[in-house]
Amino acid sequence: MIAFRRSAPNPNPMNSDSNVLLAVMIASYAIPIGVVWCNYRMNESTSISQIICRNQPTVIASMAVMAAATCMYEHQRVKHAPTANVHLHNYGFACIGLLLFCIFSLVSIDETHFVHHVFAVLGFVAIIGFTCVHAVLLQTPMCAAVFAIQFASCAHITHSYSVGGGDIFWGEVAFIGAFALFYFYLHCI
Repeated sequence: MIAFRRSAPNPNPMNSDSNVLLAVMIASYAIPIGVVWCNYRMNESTSISQIICRNQPTVIASMAVMAAATCMYEHQRVKHAPTANVHLHNYGFACIGLLLFCIFSLVSIDETHFVHHVFAVLGFVAIIGFTCVHAVLLQTPMCAAVFAIQFASCAHITHSYSVGGGDIFWGEVAFIGAFALFYFYLHCI
């Protein structure tokens, strides 16, 4: 007779639903990444903003799906947070909300308009804020590495932009890529 062992209960109740939400976020985010990459290779645009503004319908549709999944994911993160840390997770959720608002604003406003640049800076601040919240919670070397990449990327973008609107594409890619990897890291721990 074969005996089956019951699996231990999941110590993190968030994981069962969050895996599906993370998969939806990745799938929906892959579309704008593909659009950006194909357009960058063909047109040699100097920023992600130039590309997303030229491809609004596709980017907005994909980002709407990603935004819904992200809000549900962050709601679960807050709901399953230890009581002592709920306020920090709420700050993280607020940073994500600000970031999503900025993303939709960036897609909707022409990249040559001053307000577009304001939303870009606010989006970067939201990402740094989210990283700070989780750095306080985790205090790991990964947090320090992400901060270093974000700092270097911001320095590159600021320098390239201040010397006459140079190519900031790779600085943006490094900054956003570090955030994406950090978000995935938070999911896995």
